[in-house]
Amino acid sequence: MRIEMSLFQLKKDALLAVVCFVLVTCAGKAPEEKAVEDSHYNTQENEVILKIEDSFYTNSDFKDYLLLTVGEGYGEMPDLSLSRMLDSFVEEKLLLEAAKGKGMFLTDEEKKAYIARLSNEFKLSERMIQKEVKIDTLLEKLLIEKFTLGLVEDISVDPEEIREYYSSNKREFLQNEQRRVSQILLKTEERAIEIYKLVKGASEERFQQVAREESEGVEASRGGVMGIFELGQLPVEMDKVVFSLKQGQVSQVIESEYGYHIFRVDEIIKSAPLPDKPDEEISSKIEMKILNQKINEFMHNYQDKLKSDLDWNFYPDRLSFSYQRNEYE
Repeated sequence: MRIEMSLFQLKKDALLAVVCFVLVTCAGKAPEEKAVEDSHYNTQENEVILKIEDSFYTNSDFKDYLLLTVGEGYGEMPDLSLSRMLDSFVEEKLLLEAAKGKGMFLTDEEKKAYIARLSNEFKLSERMIQKEVKIDTLLEKLLIEKFTLGLVEDISVDPEEIREYYSSNKREFLQNEQRRVSQILLKTEERAIEIYKLVKGASEERFQQVAREESEGVEASRGGVMGIFELGQLPVEMDKVVFSLKQGQVSQVIESEYGYHIFRVDEIIKSAPLPDKPDEEISSKIEMKILNQKINEFMHNYQDKLKSDLDWNFYPDRLSFSYQRNEYE
């Protein structure tokens, strides 16, 4: 179940990129402007840049991939970024070839459900999707995701692995001291000083009452309650003030670019000792972390195997940009 949720999120992220593409396209740039943007590709669009078994992919196919993934802004991407995008394009097509080689396909029901999900999640009509997005490209992505899910669906995390990880990495789950903070924000120093005299030494209830009546901050309706913070989560000058206060103490007037602040530390939440065994929340985090590591390692090895087993070739000299190899490979 967790694998399905993880992969569904990957699908959703891909669909968000599609929506960005659709929205940009629907904005309706003039043909002359688009021709200028696309000139980077026009001369070599039909050049084959990748061959996998009996399948051939051109600069035009890579352009479609870029449009689908990052939108029309691909024309401003540096060569290094385009190179890494091309690496992903190649790996995706290798997976597609493997899926086809295994006889995998999409049913009509899966295709319809996919289009319906696009329509429902992003309020796009099926006609608009058909017109603005290359459906074949989208369906290829769906087939790859279906194939990938089948590859990793049996990967799991044992309870013992969770316990071992927790035992070796307890510091990762330590909760730092936190402070529940309220504030009154005012525009003028004169008014802030007047209000400070009212709330100096005030109870939490009294401070919140004055905040509702006088504060000009966005949290005024909540009685000035800002939330719970660890050291380093507030701007530096505010951090220094808030973490120098005792529980129930009210700060003097502090000036910032937002105005004049009066802070109150309503509660200090001490760092709690960790349990001997991971609780449900910690166990869930560890499980997802280990699961992601296993899936990433499996897919990396699987990609290496595909590159070894399949008959494929890549032609960087035919690209419309200067390909730069990944120095970390």
